[in-house]
Amino acid sequence: MPLLRFHICAKEVFIADSSGTEVDDLAAAHEYALKIIHDSMFFVSREPIWRGWMVKIAEEGGHTVLTVLYPNRLWTDRHSSEIASEKRFDRRDHIVRQ
Repeated sequence: MPLLRFHICAKEVFIADSSGTEVDDLAAAHEYALKIIHDSMFFVSREPIWRGWMVKIAEEGGHTVLTVLYPNRLWTDRHSSEIASEKRFDRRDHIVRQ
C-alpha cells in the first residue's frame, strides 16, 4: 500500500499533510480525498464559496498523482431537495425529465 499525502490547497492557502495515509490504490485515494472535502466543508462552513480549493494527492517524493476539486458551494439538505424536485433522471431512457 502506497503512502500518499493529501494536501489541501487554495489560491493563497497550502495545508500540508505531513504524516500521509496508506491507501490501496488511486480509487481509494480519491474516495479519501472526497471524505476530506466533505468533512472540511462542514467544519469550516464560514467559507461561502469553495471555488479554487482542492486536495492534491502526492507521492512521498512530492509528485502530485491526483487532484480533487472542491465543489463551488456547500450543499445543504435544502439545496439538494430543491434540485431533486426540479429535475429527475430516468435511467431507463437516459433523459432528464422536468
